Amino acid sequence: TANFGGNTVSVLLGTKDGTFVPAPGSPVSVGSGPFSVVVVDVNGDGKPDLVTANIISDTVSVLLGNGDGSFAPAPG
Repeated sequence: TANFGGNTVSVLLGTKDGTFVPAPGSPVSVGSGPFSVVVVDVNGDGKPDLVTANIISDTVSVLLGNGDGSFAPAPG
């Protein structure tokens, strides 16, 4: 989820009992005013990555997936 006021993205992982828990390192910092989030494999490694559109900073943030539900900012 995009947390507009917190400038973060929260990732929740599903459990076997139908509930959700925060992913390791969640929430993750992104640009100012994240408005939308897309899950896509940006770097072709087979792991889902996150891309956010940040409306206040007029930027895009790319978070690369580590394969365990956690994400880290792409190298600049």
